[in-house]
Amino acid sequence: MDSAVKHLMETAADQTKKHQGPYKREFQKIGQAFYALGQAMGTELPKDLQSLIDESRGNCIVVVDVNGRVGNDDTVSFKFIGIIHEKLTSAVKTIGDSYNDIGKMFEEQPKLDWEPLGDMLHVYKGLLSSMPDILNLHKKALQTKRECQKIAFGQKLTPNQLEGVNRRTDIVSYALLAEINHFYHERAEEVSKALKNYISQQLEFYRKITDKLENALKALEV
Repeated sequence: MDSAVKHLMETAADQTKKHQGPYKREFQKIGQAFYALGQAMGTELPKDLQSLIDESRGNCIVVVDVNGRVGNDDTVSFKFIGIIHEKLTSAVKTIGDSYNDIGKMFEEQPKLDWEPLGDMLHVYKGLLSSMPDILNLHKKALQTKRECQKIAFGQKLTPNQLEGVNRRTDIVSYALLAEINHFYHERAEEVSKALKNYISQQLEFYRKITDKLENALKALEV
């Protein structure tokens, strides 16, 4: 049990470091890449086409030939809709911003789930570490009782004295059982509470990530 608790504590500490380090950096790298693409798309238009879009902003349908020259319907190879280009550029930047925000969310998340779980495990580990001492005390009490019983058979201990030893040993035994019962009861409540909080925060975290990505998807509906 102690080794399992220790392993989960180490996992919690490791995940906290990864959330605030590598996970955050990786998502922000993705965000920077998308944002850079959006910026590049916003500056790629030919100068004369950009000027025409600026002059006709709002309801602009511009036609250019394959070389990027502004033309008319008789000379075009394809149509270019300026306002759609602007929306797409903005949408790509929104994707970048979304991933950058997700990176920040990863940085902040451990204090809501992994750190509280780790704190509970730290207390739990302390309780487990004290259990061998308690069991050892009880073992010594039982050993003393057996030795006193042997002495009593040799009539070196009166029946009243032996009864007193038995009573004190029983008190130690009952106290141990009460402590163990309390320990398991508290463990059930505290572990359940900590795990419920952890899972709830994880669900909320990934819901927020989903919302970010859904907003980025909506931005692409040009």
